[in-house]
Amino acid sequence: MKDKKMPHVDAVIVDFGCTGAIIAKKLTEAGLSVAALKRGEYRDTYPDGALRIPTS
Repeated sequence: MKDKKMPHVDAVIVDFGCTGAIIAKKLTEAGLSVAALKRGEYRDTYPDGALRIPTS
């Protein structure tokens, strides 16, 4: 198998859970590029983690 070259990033977050997401948000807001890694099967947070915006 040939090695795959990934683009350069400023930070790598390992175990992209709730805390990792907060850190990634802060880093990207500061202008850094971020890659996040998570082990295991893909799990969508919808609808439990969906952003709820009040309508009134």
